Amino acid sequence: MNELVVKTLSSDFVLDGKMLPKFPFVMDKYGNPHVIINRYLREYHVFKKKNNSELTILPAARNIVSIFNQLSRTYLSEKASRGSVTSSHINIEHTLNSDFDLYGDHFHQTWLSSSDALISRMLQNLEMTSSNHTSTINRKMADFISFLWWAEKSHYSYWLTGINDRNIHGNHEFSVALEPTKGKYAEYSNPHQLITEEKGRRKNYGAKRKIDAAYTKLRIKKESSTTPKEMALHYRNLLILRIFREGSLRNVENITLELSQFEGEPEYDSSGSKVWIKTSKTKGKNKASRYVEIPAMLYNQIRKFIKMFRKQILPDAMKGIKPLPTDPVFPSSKTGKALNRTSVNGIFKEYGINPHLGRMLSLSEMAQSLLKQGLGEGDILLLLSEHAGHSAKSDGKTIRRHYLDALHELETTTLDNPVTLKCELSDAESEIERLTKENEELKARLLGK
Repeated sequence: MNELVVKTLSSDFVLDGKMLPKFPFVMDKYGNPHVIINRYLREYHVFKKKNNSELTILPAARNIVSIFNQLSRTYLSEKASRGSVTSSHINIEHTLNSDFDLYGDHFHQTWLSSSDALISRMLQNLEMTSSNHTSTINRKMADFISFLWWAEKSHYSYWLTGINDRNIHGNHEFSVALEPTKGKYAEYSNPHQLITEEKGRRKNYGAKRKIDAAYTKLRIKKESSTTPKEMALHYRNLLILRIFREGSLRNVENITLELSQFEGEPEYDSSGSKVWIKTSKTKGKNKASRYVEIPAMLYNQIRKFIKMFRKQILPDAMKGIKPLPTDPVFPSSKTGKALNRTSVNGIFKEYGINPHLGRMLSLSEMAQSLLKQGLGEGDILLLLSEHAGHSAKSDGKTIRRHYLDALHELETTTLDNPVTLKCELSDAESEIERLTKENEELKARLLGK
């Protein structure tokens, strides 16, 4: 079976004066380009949205290709079992009658066969057979629908996707029906999603359990390490996990934290329980830094790590060099520079988690705390967006998901992050153990005299 693949262009690729490293190029496995998808990536993502090539456009291309291939398999399966498929025949016919063929062979026209029924069957198959989480499948579907919407507006399809409205369109109906927008920043609402709300409790419980288990394992590894470097590495990884979990930082914000943010007098919030720090990078067009709050206890632990453990991680050639304020808090043991995102993902793959899971869970629990305080939905969404560093142009779908998760998880009885409390308890127990041991040693000395 033929299928689409995504190739990446060079790191020096430039389009209309804009640097687009690793820009995606979509083709089938025989090397035939998919003209329309590639045009969408250029016209919509580059020229209209001005999106980042590696962080936004490349994942979007892979998501579209993933759904395209799955849709093609579903279409062929239905065709084989029934002899024919209810599809968007009007689109195929309209395209084949065009003055020139932009689509290539029939395989490249698979997206024109999309329909509500075909997509529904495809989503059912994915739900039963895919190893991806529901949220991942929905994200892929969102990118695919975005492509269909753009293609319809750009006249590459004919009554394929849109919002059905008999008052405007009469008896005409779109094959892939969308719904009116629920927010002012979106043009439509996408109903072609797997339902996640009812699974919120199970998903969050699983996330908590996995992250708590990872915390425990890392702490044990740190305490049982046989060399200073091994201890420092496990301590570094533990603190990285805690910043995701307790500070809700993005991966890139976490790994690019600079030493300057942990020097001098800390800037406490009004309660005295949190400390303000500034990221060196963040997500977005201009990658501007932002201020975030982390628990004061975590802040002090990071300062301890920098003072006593960080130098153990550095390569031998860098150990005698005085660090600069702009150096990373969490260096790579190979280069001494900031860890990259792939390395961090690899660190936590062992524990069955990814860094973003900690950020998502942290935001959901913050919503729970705000609900406990009696705040309304609007205030909660505003505060969560600000804390997460989401743009004012965001449509709020991501934050709303954390708010809905919070509604399912009202068992939380404290406004403090539970991981912070666990860390405080663990440190207190360690301190008691140390003092007890010290007391016994002093008694032995006195008795010896």
